Amino acid sequence: MRCSMGALVTQFSADRAVRDYTQYYYLPAAADYRARAADESRLAVQLTREREDLSVRWAHIRFLHLDMQQQVGHYAAALHMDLDGLSPDQLRVQLYAEGLAGAPADVQDMVVDPTALPSGVLIYHAEVPDDRPAQAYTARVIVNNTTGLAVPLEVGLIAWQR
Repeated sequence: MRCSMGALVTQFSADRAVRDYTQYYYLPAAADYRARAADESRLAVQLTREREDLSVRWAHIRFLHLDMQQQVGHYAAALHMDLDGLSPDQLRVQLYAEGLAGAPADVQDMVVDPTALPSGVLIYHAEVPDDRPAQAYTARVIVNNTTGLAVPLEVGLIAWQR
């Protein structure tokens, strides 16, 4: 017991917790703040406008059709979407399925076809395991964290296929 306690103290100490929080959360947050406040808060203003634009357009995102074709060992998915003028770069379109037997959820990012249909409809593609029925997968859209906004802290938008 004494040997176990001695070995575990370094992993579960308050010093280590403070060090980790400082390194992984506080210092990056301070750097983000400085970047946003620099140059008369130009980045902060830009991110605020982007968040507002996302919020206005979010309700108009439409899932048009999800096609799941059985292939050897997987499903080939094709999703038709109307993003209401939002750029595919601002979003992550994913297929989501609950985990099996207590495993984590299966979340697969979809890739946009670079050619849009004449009506502005975009087609996203992905391959997902066929270890469950095709109906177990649901499409969703979240904000891409490369926008500079902290997801989901600053922008917790999520749209689910119904």
